[in-house]
Amino acid sequence: MSEFITLEKKIEAEYANDFSVSRVFSDDMVLQRKECNRVWGFAPASENGKKVSGEFKGMHADALIENEEWCLVFDPIAEPDVNGSQMKIFSDTKSVIFNNVLVGDVYMVIGQSNTEYSVNTHLNHSDPATQGGGKDAIDPDSLIRLNRNNNSSGGDFTERGTSFVYKDLQNAKQWTKTTVEETLPFSAIAYYFAKDMVRRLENKVPVGVIEVGFSGAPLGAFVPNEIAEKFHTDTVNPETGKFLTTGMNSHVYEGRYIYNCHIAPFEKLAIAGMAWYQGTSDYEEPNASRYAEVFSEYMAYMRETHNLINKNYPIFIVEYSSVFRKPKDYSGTERWQYIGIGLIRSLIGGLNLFVDNSYVSAAGDLWTDKELPNNIHSHCKYEQAVRLAALADNIVCKNGTLKEATGPFLDSFEFSDDMHTAILTFSNVGQGLATCDGGKNVTGIKVYPAKCAGMRDEAPVSAEIISKNQIKVTHSKSIKAVGYNAVAEDLYGETMNLCNSEGSVCAAFNTGYVKRYFTENKIHTANDFIEKESDAITLKKFALDSVYVNDKKFTSGELSDCSFTVECDSPMNRLTFRGWVGFAQEIVSFGYSIDNENAIVGFTPADTEESVKKSAGDFALRYDINIHTDKLTAGKHTVTLLAIVCDDKNERDANAVKLVSVDFNIL
Repeated sequence: MSEFITLEKKIEAEYANDFSVSRVFSDDMVLQRKECNRVWGFAPASENGKKVSGEFKGMHADALIENEEWCLVFDPIAEPDVNGSQMKIFSDTKSVIFNNVLVGDVYMVIGQSNTEYSVNTHLNHSDPATQGGGKDAIDPDSLIRLNRNNNSSGGDFTERGTSFVYKDLQNAKQWTKTTVEETLPFSAIAYYFAKDMVRRLENKVPVGVIEVGFSGAPLGAFVPNEIAEKFHTDTVNPETGKFLTTGMNSHVYEGRYIYNCHIAPFEKLAIAGMAWYQGTSDYEEPNASRYAEVFSEYMAYMRETHNLINKNYPIFIVEYSSVFRKPKDYSGTERWQYIGIGLIRSLIGGLNLFVDNSYVSAAGDLWTDKELPNNIHSHCKYEQAVRLAALADNIVCKNGTLKEATGPFLDSFEFSDDMHTAILTFSNVGQGLATCDGGKNVTGIKVYPAKCAGMRDEAPVSAEIISKNQIKVTHSKSIKAVGYNAVAEDLYGETMNLCNSEGSVCAAFNTGYVKRYFTENKIHTANDFIEKESDAITLKKFALDSVYVNDKKFTSGELSDCSFTVECDSPMNRLTFRGWVGFAQEIVSFGYSIDNENAIVGFTPADTEESVKKSAGDFALRYDINIHTDKLTAGKHTVTLLAIVCDDKNERDANAVKLVSVDFNIL
């Protein structure tokens, strides 16, 4: 029997005189084995209704040109091809030839600066005696093929930051072999991942890696139009017409830019899986609290675009290693770069609870140098790549075991009725949960006084292994959330110790943002809001300090009457309310509703000054609520600010409490 199935896909139509093939395809590319491979391109409007043909490895396919585009489909090829074949795309007057086309596994590696961190940077900091043992040398004759998309790969993107989607690559280069010249600027984690995969597959399977690495880019720059609009991850700058996203470096990367310019051209390309290494630019609110939900929808969108057979391809999430604060005795001249990524790392570590067939590659033990000023870009990309390859080798190629490739994943959790105990259940434990010191007591666990993971309770917490796959966490106060590896400086072997029976370290996690425990699921419409004190919830003091219109301060000072009108004669894209409030009960989060419609909640509280707590109580917190108004019609509207507050009568419940209503008029 042939290694592939040949099905004739012939269309009875006149051949096109003029057409082009997408720049996604070139000599030396890799096509995905065991998948239908689509090849596509473009043509002038005058060619609509005509056809283009293709031949590859004995297969023939036709495509009809419609709306100036065409796409033909080749049947799956079961076995890898390490020697390379010729692909021909043609009509009766024109042909395009691609040489040395390999068949193997294709991966996209997407992220920000730690993805863009190059092989050259790695080698400049590499110690052959300790890092890779010489295995990290560049192999110019390997079965790896590279496709680089980052800030240095070129391209004319005059429409960046708009809803315009680039259908084709604008890069100066396409697929390349692993020459020293091409490999040095390529993503280190992507290259060494591919290199270790080829080694694991005994040099019998080519590996193509597509780098999409953009230093400092927040999640809002990576998402497509549909996701950005659904979650309001950006607004339109009225002066430039460009999308403004949120997060660190949002002034550098417009909303949707990376997807619309660099990812969209690959939408139909078949892949084996995707690696994701991003999040530092989303470490603050509101990005952190919505990260999991936005990411899960984003991955669902991506999975609908690439493959025709295996749509649910695996997502491999690379965990950030430890990040250390500047030592008090630091005397160096290099600027110390520290970002408090503990919260976002713990949230990313729990993405497997949101995204099916996703796996976290833990890194809590990989970086120990507390003297490196730039340890947000730790020099352990080779080790991360090897660990990532072990994970992909198991999930994609069915080699090895998952328990050896990565550590335990949080699978579920349950709180006791009095909220003083939490039982955490894990998967991928091997013969059972373990600690690196051989005991039953688990370190690295943090508890939170409210369902907002940015507020850690430093009181002592007890955590112990109670069964093969469970940990019991107890605390003197009520526990509303539990985190692990949730402090930037956390380091396996020092401040945390959880692993499985194989010694594979546990991935970070945080229960505070898991969907099924979100209290807003109990909130319906503004008509249900509590508008006055009750025997269950007591308001102590409330202040609205300032209101911003389009990020410009409209008014400031304590607005005690909380009744005023905002009028704006320019496009109103965003309203921001800042202040503080104290209840006799714990605050879970903040939110709002517009015109008595469904509430939007999940804005994480921030700690407040001691002077405020003296008048408003120990549970007083600050709020910073950003409201997108660009979709509202002209006329009068009312926004209602909300606090989600725990109920004294039943600590497992929370209620939406109305804080203030503000009228505004869009002219």
